[in-house]
Amino acid sequence: MNMRVVLGSLLAVLVGAGFYFLAISPIIENTNVIEGETAAAEQQGAALTGERNRLLRIQENELHYIDAVGELEASIPTSPNQSELINAFEALATESAVDWEGASFGQPTASAEAAYNEISLNVQVSGQYFELLGYLYSMQDLDRLVRIDSATFAPSVDENIVDLAVTISATAFTTGEVLVTAPVEEEPAPESTEGATEDDVEQTEEGA
Repeated sequence: MNMRVVLGSLLAVLVGAGFYFLAISPIIENTNVIEGETAAAEQQGAALTGERNRLLRIQENELHYIDAVGELEASIPTSPNQSELINAFEALATESAVDWEGASFGQPTASAEAAYNEISLNVQVSGQYFELLGYLYSMQDLDRLVRIDSATFAPSVDENIVDLAVTISATAFTTGEVLVTAPVEEEPAPESTEGATEDDVEQTEEGA
């Protein structure tokens, strides 16, 4: 009887061990593999999320950089663009209710820092004091960077109304190359031989 109990116990142990190794152990191993793969996937996902956030920040900074470059090129263009600047000044005169008289530009010159070139200009407008004051402020609010250096006022009275003629001296800027036209050297005109004798002509040719 005791032998049967012992044999039954051994058989139960063998069946349990066989069930463990054949059924439970593979499940545990698969579970461990799945947990490892899950942890690796989570780490990879976190790394991808961090990389995506980094790229988004780069893209956002790139947009800010592009906007900053666009603003810089608008304020200090790579070419003088005098005609566009004149059109802008004339449009401002209309908006400010002052009379547009004209504008003139000087030759672009390199600045002391050599990072940009300066373009001197004179703008002539006329009108009432407050409208002219608004015009001056509007010049400084242009997308193109303009530095107002001085302004001269010449008043005139017509039917008790004081009008001011204003000449505004200002400076615009460009990053383009300064093209300076070389002076043309004129060749001396040949001496006239009209009225000279043949001997005089011969002496002139021998002297040459």
